Amino acid sequence: MCDPAERSITADAHESKYGDPLTNSDGTWHGLGDTIRSGKVLLYRIDPKVGFALGKGETYSQIRYRFQR
Repeated sequence: MCDPAERSITADAHESKYGDPLTNSDGTWHGLGDTIRSGKVLLYRIDPKVGFALGKGETYSQIRYRFQR
């Protein structure tokens, strides 16, 4: 993604979801949002058609998701 508006939306979403590790000055990933906004990292958007989820526990399970456009 090269569009500055999309980069800003992405950075804002990450900061909102993960909070302190990204926004607090002593957080593990402090400054990542600004790095995303500046274009110093590569961002990719994926458009999946199929996804799989695997469950572990007493019995193993799996499920397949199909995404429609």
